[in-house]
Amino acid sequence: MTGTETDRGRFAVLVLVGVTIALLLVGTVVGAILPGAAIGAATEDNTSHADPDGVQSERDLSATERRMAEQLAERARSGSLNISREQASQARESLNGSEYEALLDRYADVAEETGQTEKAMAFRAVKSDQAALAAAIERYWTTYDWYRALADGTTTRQQRIRMVRRSDGLPMTELATARILEREWQRVDRRHEAVVDSNQQLANVTSQNATELGSINQSVREVNTTQQTVRDEQFTPTRLSVSTTDSEASFTEPLRVNGTVSLDTGEPIANQQLRFGVGNQTLNTTTDPNGRFNLTYRPTTIPANTTTVSVRYLPSNESVYLGSAVQVDVDIQPVQPLVFVDAQPQRRAYNETVNISGRVGEQAGAANVSYLVLVDGQPTVRNETDGRGRYHESITVPASVPDGERTVRVLVPFEDQALLSANGSAPLTVTETRTALSSSATHVSDRTIRVGGTLTTEDGDPVPAQQVSIRVNETTLGTASTGRNGGFEQTFTLPAEVGTGGPFESLVGLTITVEYSGTTTNLRGATTTDSVTIPTTPVGLWAAGGFGVLLLLGLGVVVGRRLLERRRSAVSDGQSGRETPSFGTEPDPTVQSTTLLETARDRLAADAPEAAAGLAYLALRRQFAQRVGHDTSATPWEFYSRCQDLAGMDETDIALLRRVTELYEQVQFASTSQREATEAVRELIESVEQAGDATGSSPAGD
Repeated sequence: MTGTETDRGRFAVLVLVGVTIALLLVGTVVGAILPGAAIGAATEDNTSHADPDGVQSERDLSATERRMAEQLAERARSGSLNISREQASQARESLNGSEYEALLDRYADVAEETGQTEKAMAFRAVKSDQAALAAAIERYWTTYDWYRALADGTTTRQQRIRMVRRSDGLPMTELATARILEREWQRVDRRHEAVVDSNQQLANVTSQNATELGSINQSVREVNTTQQTVRDEQFTPTRLSVSTTDSEASFTEPLRVNGTVSLDTGEPIANQQLRFGVGNQTLNTTTDPNGRFNLTYRPTTIPANTTTVSVRYLPSNESVYLGSAVQVDVDIQPVQPLVFVDAQPQRRAYNETVNISGRVGEQAGAANVSYLVLVDGQPTVRNETDGRGRYHESITVPASVPDGERTVRVLVPFEDQALLSANGSAPLTVTETRTALSSSATHVSDRTIRVGGTLTTEDGDPVPAQQVSIRVNETTLGTASTGRNGGFEQTFTLPAEVGTGGPFESLVGLTITVEYSGTTTNLRGATTTDSVTIPTTPVGLWAAGGFGVLLLLGLGVVVGRRLLERRRSAVSDGQSGRETPSFGTEPDPTVQSTTLLETARDRLAADAPEAAAGLAYLALRRQFAQRVGHDTSATPWEFYSRCQDLAGMDETDIALLRRVTELYEQVQFASTSQREATEAVRELIESVEQAGDATGSSPAGD
């Protein structure tokens, strides 16, 4: 390819690249201005999956909300239609499906934009309650299958294992399974009430009816009918009657409940320890010979606006009696209980144990109520009181509690309940603890270092979750956090202003300071130092080295110029002076060509290829000079040209002379290695010898 063709090719490539860049820029601008014109953009708006941020008007957004509400209601109805014995599992899976959840999430986004968040919450409540009811119905029928298998004597080993797990290890008899079924029926009843309530709430805030209650009611009636059959087969019905002297009830002025429990036949359940449920509490009592009993109900966590409570007879799992219940009127009077707190020992240090005990309620303890233990305002333990309102906790003093006079507080967090929020406190003295800090610093690479160490108490106990600061030569690098065993490790890249040495230094030492301040803790601060060496750039050495290199380069240029001038002078003087006879004088005619070749071999053996090349070339030139005439002033290539122009010269001889001339100049003037020069001379000598053999005479033609 010519130079012009190369230029044209380069120009074509540049034009193609320019056009491509222009198209990309135009496409980017058009895509930014007209998103719909982008490749692969949607051509149809699917409003049922609309992004509320992309809807332009409130009118469109409201329409989207209505369509999505209809979809949600349809999806909920499709799940509720199949909450039957055979389809309960599929209904539960459908209601809990990821597609339903995704639709709910999208609707919640749209409802938030339109200010209808209450609707989204109502739809989510319906979905949650329906799924819970489906799970309860499925669980009931699974237990019923076990019950029937026990009655028929057809249980499998796998069924028996699962039944034991469900019954908390009770013997798996028909009676025990029937008792489990009773609890499952109660669960179904509660879930059914929740579905009815949430669906009513949805109807109140929307025009949608998300649940087909007729289908659900039918499924629940089937459970009720089946459970009544189980009761008839396994249990004896009971009758409960109760009365109260006063409907007002508070924790300090409890509700007195008098009652009688008997069989349907009127026979009392006499002289037995029985268990009753009142509100959300469980109370134990013993009946007299006539089946009469007395209960004292102290309301605690029941809502303050409660107007009735349920009194329930709760038979034991082994009992053949069926439970019964009645409702009584109450008028809850909220009161604030006393909270008693004791902390021992009263003087403690970091990680030492403090025993905190007490009671909620001054006359009778408030059973099973939640409490929170705080040390200097920091939460440490959350738990519930026992059946007598007592509590006991053992806590360790955390590092985050400052030393000094502190307070242990026990909080009972109530809100709108029979008991009001209350708290009690006890003093605690926290003493300071000495700490020990160790560290080590290592160079990682370039300007990166790693700093590690441990933080412990003076006695060697690890101190976790504390911050230590790392400095290098008074420049702060950052912080590190101690782990569970008190250890820490962090890698840092040194800033530019750190770690610069003198102009002739290749290494620089750094002082690493690790400090734990102990501020806002009960731990005393500590500091430790370490050193690390990092490489640095010796600017002075680099400058000196650069100056030396420049000096050497200058000397090299001077010497090179002088050598080049000498070489040019040698070439201009006839390209001689290398132990070969000069072309400026005619060689001695008594010197035979064979003698010249023998001398050339000797010079080659003596590692003088340049001299050997001159002798071999001269041997052939003497032979051809007899035809051309002796002209000692002609250069090798001038001599070749004259031979080429001479009539009668054989083409083979001309080619031989050209090859010998090329080899001669290659050795004399080209920058070749010793090995290459030697090989060229060997070829030159062999060529001259072959010329002599071809003519049947010596190369000189003697």
